[in-house]
Order: sequence, then structure tokens, then C-alpha cells
Amino acid sequence: ALDLLLVLEPRLLLAVLPPGGDCLQPLTLAGLVETEAALFLLVQLSAYLGGWHLVLPASLLNFRTALSTLLTWLAQPSLAKSFAVDCRPRTGREAALAALPAAGMPCSEGWFKVCTAGAAAAAGAAAAPAGAAATIPSAPSSPLGVSGIPAASGGIPSTPAATPSRGPSEGLGGGAGGPMTPGAGIAVTPVRAGSGLAGMSAGGAAAAAAGGGGVGGVCSEYSAQMAEKLYSCASHALMFLAASSPQLSEGEAASLGPAWPRPRDLSALLDQCMAASEALVHHHPSEPLAAAAQARRAQTLRLLGRVGQLCGQFLTVLNGAGAGTGGGMGGGGAG
Repeated sequence: ALDLLLVLEPRLLLAVLPPGGDCLQPLTLAGLVETEAALFLLVQLSAYLGGWHLVLPASLLNFRTALSTLLTWLAQPSLAKSFAVDCRPRTGREAALAALPAAGMPCSEGWFKVCTAGAAAAAGAAAAPAGAAATIPSAPSSPLGVSGIPAASGGIPSTPAATPSRGPSEGLGGGAGGPMTPGAGIAVTPVRAGSGLAGMSAGGAAAAAAGGGGVGGVCSEYSAQMAEKLYSCASHALMFLAASSPQLSEGEAASLGPAWPRPRDLSALLDQCMAASEALVHHHPSEPLAAAAQARRAQTLRLLGRVGQLCGQFLTVLNGAGAGTGGGMGGGGAG
């Protein structure tokens, strides 16, 4: 396991950083597949924290900082009213998914809402010349940088806007500029970030534009899958941070660095999961749902509940340490 970590560490570190979500660093379904797989692998490798710390002393701190930064970005739909991402379909298959409604999956809250709006940018892309990048109107006025994280957050410094690299990796040690090829076990479909809808037929682009906008108050299949993967990434990130968290001493919560998730982000993500869960529960489709759609809704509710529970557990530990009672989440990693 540690040999695998030595080989994959640079790629894993890049994979778990948040994308910019703009025309230079669009949020893609293929990218989320890789991020989800990388985070899942990190959770499995957390069983070897002792050897990990010996073999790569700075690595745990780097990963914890990257995942805390990712959580800050995932919390943004609840923190910034103008938050928006560019996640329009990039391939013919994604355009087909964007043309299909996801029955029973409302697009009114959290990342379900953000991804639906971001996928609707396909309308602008379809009307633009071939190869031109569509933009989301609110993006220029957003307080977020290319990495999606405010510059004053105290986390990893973001990359310059002109650098189309994946997120703020330059601020990390441990070989963040390593090979860009996916590691073993991480399946990725290459997507050209600047291709937009240029490779799509006019009909496919129009279908993506129609399906990405939340027709009938529900997500498209494309935006629903993106939102589900984002919440799955949040779950894996929180699990890894919990497994690698050291015991906190009395009063130590006030001086925690960027390797710990911020209470504000955890609270926002918790509220986001609660709102999305309520939207799912209170959404009543006009027609009875198929068994597969009902099972999907139940699975999504469990996922949102798991993310919310992990956020609540972290907040309890941090609040306890701030009140002088100390606490921990069962891990033994770098602080």
C-alpha cells in the first residue's frame, strides 16, 4: 500500500484539489470521477497512517490542507450568493445526459442547483462560435479566485488566472508538479478543457442547452450525477480528515491551521445537506417514480445524511476543544 502511495502521491494530490469551475478550469464529470476515486483511495490508505508519516513526512499535512480547501469550495453554494461554476457538457455523451430529466431529483438546493445552472451555460456555448468559451455572468463579480477559494482564507494560495492548471497545487509540497497521467485503478476519460461544445453536433448542443436548465424543476441526468459525485467527494474528504485527525488539546481549536476544516465551512455544508435533503423529501413528482428512481432518491438521502453527520461530528470536536474539553475523531495524523 505504501509503495502504491509513493508512486501515486503527486497525481493524487492534484486530483483532490478543487477545480476553478470557470472557463479556464471547468468542472467536468470526468474530473469528478477521478477526484472521487482518488478520495476513496485516500480513505483506504488511511489505515496505514503510521507508515505513511514515516515514508512521506510532509504528505499527510499536504493532503489534509488540500481536502480542507476542497471542503471550503464545496461549502460555497451556502456561503456566496453569486457562486457559480462552468460545468456545461463537454462531450456528446454528456450532452445526451444533459437532455434527460432526472426524475424525482429537484434542482432547488445546494450543488443540485449550482450544477443545473452551470450546465445551462451550454445555451451560451451553443450560440457562440466554435471553440469559444461560454462564461457565467456572475463569475467575474464572484469573490472567489480561480481555485474557488477566497484569497484570504488562509489555505493554499491559488494559481494565477492565466495558468490553466488544476487548482492551487503550486502552494503544496511533496511533488505536486509530478506526472499528470492517472494512477493505477483511477479511470479517467480525457476531456479537453477548452473544447467546449465545439466537438458536438448542433442538435447535441441544443439538447444539452434544453436539458441543463432544470426543466420541470428537476435536474438533468448530467447535473444530478455531478451533484451526487460532489457530495460523495465531500463524504470521502471528511472521512479521511476524521481518520487522520490528531487528538486536540484544551484550547487548541482556536489556533488550528489550514490542515483542519473551518467550522464556518462545516456549518455551511451541514446546512446545505439539510436543505437538499428537505427538497428531496418534499418534492412530489407529477407521475409515480420507477423503482430505480425511488432507490436513487433514497441513496442520495443517505449520502446527504452521511455528509451532514460527519460535519456535525467535526463541529462537536472543534467546539469541544475550543471550550477546553479536548477531543478527537479517532485518527493519528499530522495536525
